[in-house]
Amino acid sequence: MWTILSLISGILAIFLLSVVVPLVRQPIQQLVGQDDHVQEHDDSRYEQATEEFGKIVDKIVRYYQKFKTSPTSVEEPYTPLEQLNASSASLIYWSLNPDEIRLIQLQPGYPGEPLICSAFNVRRSSAPSYTALSYVWGSQANPGWLHLNNEPMFITQNLRSCLHQLRSRDEPVTLWIDALAINQTDTQERNQQVSIMRDIYSGAAKTIVCLDPSNNEVVTLILDLFSLFHSNPNLVSRLSLSAWLYRAITTVGGLSYWQRVWVTQEVMYSRDVTLVHQSHSMPYTAFTTVWTRLAAHLKSLAPDAETQQDTLRLVELSSFMTTFGPSVLPSPSSALAESYIPLDTWIKTIQHKKATNPCDIVFGHYGCFPPEVRRKIEIDYSAPPALVWAGMAQLVAEQTRSLDVILPEHCYARTMPDLPSWTPQWCADPKTPLSAGSGFKYARRPYAAGGKWREGGCEFIEGGRVLSVEGLEVGRVDVVASPGFKPTKVADRSEMFAWLRDIQGEEVDAYFSRLCRVFGLQAESLGNPRVASFVDAFAAGDETDEWNVEEGFAGRGNLIPDRRRAMTIMVHHFGRAMCSYQVSGLSGESHVGYCLGSDQIIPGDRVCVLFGCSVPVVLREEGQYFALLGDVYVPGWMMGEAVQRFDTGDGRKATFLII
Repeated sequence: MWTILSLISGILAIFLLSVVVPLVRQPIQQLVGQDDHVQEHDDSRYEQATEEFGKIVDKIVRYYQKFKTSPTSVEEPYTPLEQLNASSASLIYWSLNPDEIRLIQLQPGYPGEPLICSAFNVRRSSAPSYTALSYVWGSQANPGWLHLNNEPMFITQNLRSCLHQLRSRDEPVTLWIDALAINQTDTQERNQQVSIMRDIYSGAAKTIVCLDPSNNEVVTLILDLFSLFHSNPNLVSRLSLSAWLYRAITTVGGLSYWQRVWVTQEVMYSRDVTLVHQSHSMPYTAFTTVWTRLAAHLKSLAPDAETQQDTLRLVELSSFMTTFGPSVLPSPSSALAESYIPLDTWIKTIQHKKATNPCDIVFGHYGCFPPEVRRKIEIDYSAPPALVWAGMAQLVAEQTRSLDVILPEHCYARTMPDLPSWTPQWCADPKTPLSAGSGFKYARRPYAAGGKWREGGCEFIEGGRVLSVEGLEVGRVDVVASPGFKPTKVADRSEMFAWLRDIQGEEVDAYFSRLCRVFGLQAESLGNPRVASFVDAFAAGDETDEWNVEEGFAGRGNLIPDRRRAMTIMVHHFGRAMCSYQVSGLSGESHVGYCLGSDQIIPGDRVCVLFGCSVPVVLREEGQYFALLGDVYVPGWMMGEAVQRFDTGDGRKATFLII
């Protein structure tokens, strides 16, 4: 089973709510080797913690009984804050020298009173003690406001809520806040300050994380529960499978804070991080420790679950916890120990991230990269986002000596103007829809379709807009079947699998049988090589030993042995289509093969193997150039067979100019 499937099982936890199983009240563990007085004291404290644990759980259960579904919000039209604040910014800010930063002093006040702040420039080497803020900007619609150096300044409602939480009644609070400490109307200042963001957060006395500016009662209760778990680790063992646990954990793990681009850099350079929500707070390291311990506990319950369904749900929730929430972030101050994020890791982690400004997909991670990588990145917010992304894709390819960067784990609808087809549509706009699944290259199987990077076989030409790469043509598509399942486009990977909830094995069987008719295979036997290729392509390499294949060909019975396997198959087919192609590129041979690729494929498109890319791809001819449509699962050509035959003198290589 592929690595991506462990991620998929975690994401499915959001949508597959379990049947409530009564909370198991386990007896208090007896401590051995302590005197009676200490034993009684510990028992008393543990009983108090257990009672508090029960109260918190009861509050969470009552909350979900009251609110059956989570509220949804609709993005309203807005005027960017940079435009609203243009006139005030000219009066508030004065230029920063290269060795300076700007700090914000939040004046004391009582709840309900206006927010009053002052901004002042300081040299980094002599800056007073300050607190750095890490938060989600949120929507710019319906902005709030504050006084900054006696001038009105519009801010997001999220920042307004954070500042009200941090304001003291008695004394000023010195802060560094990106929205206020950087003149957002000055591109040159933004470029310079973003380049030293790592110094700003490492220089802060502490970093405050405003986890969720809204008054979300569940977040408050989970912080209370985790604080209790941190003080009483044995209480974690009292949790069992329950509906409220699914909803509460996935609510906190799914908060937009964890998906924010800038969070990674802010956390890994901060020395002391505290989570804050309303009047509640908790050390960040304590929260992550409990999160990790709870994930391990849920996984440990799976083997002894009463039903197979409970086992699957426990594994799903545990996998979710290792994929979302604080699990997606490095440890605080890890960068101060020179522990950076390699580029081949970055291209996987950005699948979780979102940013309002597309350039921040790259610039927001600038400090996360090793110094030798940072030296090759120029922070320039005046550059077109497509150029920034293409430059980063080129850098990743050259540094990792692999073309796998051109095939993201999931493909987003290509909404960015002038983006080369070989540059992934990384999710930058929070509203960018997810349109196709991918990820064959992340399988545990040793796929290596195009072999290793070949010197001189790949270069970026015409100002970095064109990828010139050598490779082999395997064949050309002749028949494309329409996808049997057309999910509605969704906004992120968590929503990607909502459409799976109602899919039954019978529907997959019917889809399989329809494909057999499209390709004229319904009367063929399993021993036919064409059938074997078709079944392998349909399953995308998944094990098919337990499938009722003969029943499936006749359109009767259950083709897929269980619902889990059926969902796995449909994840592979998300945004993809079955195709047949004529093998024609090697030794002049000609026969029919089958593949699973993008639903954008049309007859005449070419199935190719590119040197340095670990899976085959589909290219579309456009004059002297080609457009990349994405990867493709092609039985018989996944393991490097085409390159092996070429190296023994079979076939001719070609140069593809991909735009």
